[in-house]
Amino acid sequence: MTQDESIRMAQEAGFEWNEVGKRLERFAALVAAHERERAWTEKDWDEAAEWIRQQEREACAKVCEGVNWYDRHEAAAAIRARSEK
Repeated sequence: MTQDESIRMAQEAGFEWNEVGKRLERFAALVAAHERERAWTEKDWDEAAEWIRQQEREACAKVCEGVNWYDRHEAAAAIRARSEK
């Protein structure tokens, strides 16, 4: 979450931009910095890699469906089935 997003949410929640607002702005900057500097764990990387694999398989399956082959649906199903392993 960016600093601007945090500030916008605080404003939407009804915070007035006086002394409290200045403190909220500083807090939003700290939250944004923490998010940028957060170290990814091995689990985070594994989950991201799996998401990418799923997206790639789905994109390949859609390409197969768009090709005018006799067994294009079979090819698309085979690609999608790989994600279930």
